[in-house]
Amino acid sequence: MAAMAGCRTLANRNRVRNTLNGRPFRTVRFNVQADSPVDVRTRQPRAANPSHSLFPIVCLGGSAGALSAYRAILRSVPADSGMAFIVVAHRRPGYDHLLGPLLEAVTTMPVSTVEQGQCIAPNAVFLVPAQHDVAIVAGRLVLSTRAKAVGWPTTITSFLQSLAVDGGTRAVAVILSGLADDGSAALGAIKAGGGATFAQADAEWQDMPRHASATGFVDFVLSSNDIGRALTSLSDAAPHCRGARGCEGITPDSNR
Repeated sequence: MAAMAGCRTLANRNRVRNTLNGRPFRTVRFNVQADSPVDVRTRQPRAANPSHSLFPIVCLGGSAGALSAYRAILRSVPADSGMAFIVVAHRRPGYDHLLGPLLEAVTTMPVSTVEQGQCIAPNAVFLVPAQHDVAIVAGRLVLSTRAKAVGWPTTITSFLQSLAVDGGTRAVAVILSGLADDGSAALGAIKAGGGATFAQADAEWQDMPRHASATGFVDFVLSSNDIGRALTSLSDAAPHCRGARGCEGITPDSNR
């Protein structure tokens, strides 16, 4: 827990440039603070909330054409970055078994398919199973059968809405290649909570990142390789976060 207490601020120390027009974005700061034991307003003991004292949670949201982006980002990020990666993809039933090995080939972080109630831990990759929506509640992943049976999925949007509430300043939304506009509707909530947002500039299918950028709530529009490097720079700014643990002190090797 001492390592978590040291994780006071995660800041991007370098100005990252928009690869579309070359203009510098503002510096994004994550105020990642351990829970105080006392509520400063009421001076009463604060209820323990295991999800609010730990590490950045990065949602990699994508659909058609996003596989190469997932791989490029995870290849660029050190295995001890201190971040957790939740891959929220529009996955087809019967193909669930393919994505994991393809991502394991480019990272030494453990890659696993989300199980009901699984605790999020840093330095790990979590894959949402096909035909499921997912939410984060008190640092744990809660699965439900996909609510929208027809039309374009809204799986990324629903997860980001929960991440904005549970993650606050630790929330990172990355919108990658895909059709339609999944994820865009939740970016305002991520920004309102103090999180950071990215859109892919070199997407094979531009719909999702284009709709995301059009909301006005995207901090960075970057190539997939540059997204990985930008995430790493955020992590490098707060090296103490690399010792953080998941809810209830669980590590990636013991989080089941």
